[in-house]
Amino acid sequence: MERNKTLRPDLAEARRLLAEAGQAHVLAFWDRLGESDRASLLGQVAAIDWDAVAELRGALARGSSPAAGGSSAPMEPAPVVELAGA
Repeated sequence: MERNKTLRPDLAEARRLLAEAGQAHVLAFWDRLGESDRASLLGQVAAIDWDAVAELRGALARGSSPAAGGSSAPMEPAPVVELAGA
């Protein structure tokens, strides 16, 4: 997913990047956005580290978590903490 990180992508490039990441739905309401909102959205797409997104998606597909040091241990819910007076 290499791209020039210094330039804001045009709509076609944003569509490609988002589709490759499985996020094409982000542009579902593009036609309803004003010019400033469109520019803002393209800027947000440009700010995403697509290489990191691809790495995280791959890790999740393999069942490991880079944030957990590559552990493949299943995630567990957080413990319940009862609040006084609740």
